[in-house]
Amino acid sequence: MTTTAIPCLSCDRPAATPDDHVTVPDAEAGRLCWRMFTGDVCRGPAVDWRARALAAETTIIELYEAIEGVCAGLTTMLDRQYAKLTEPESPR
Repeated sequence: MTTTAIPCLSCDRPAATPDDHVTVPDAEAGRLCWRMFTGDVCRGPAVDWRARALAAETTIIELYEAIEGVCAGLTTMLDRQYAKLTEPESPR
């Protein structure tokens, strides 16, 4: 497959090249956008870019919160370890 690195702005599938017309089996042709090759309009399903951006934003927020939780846990663990190391030894 010799698709271009440029995805279709409508369906976000890789754009097909003239070489793909010859080499890509019919069963795999649906994974490509033929708009640039045919000069026709994109017939693929349009991507809802707003929904995709909102989902990505939600994922970023969830990851950030997870990282904050891990950092808080590590800070607590390190504080406890430091407290143990700096405690004065009790007389025996």
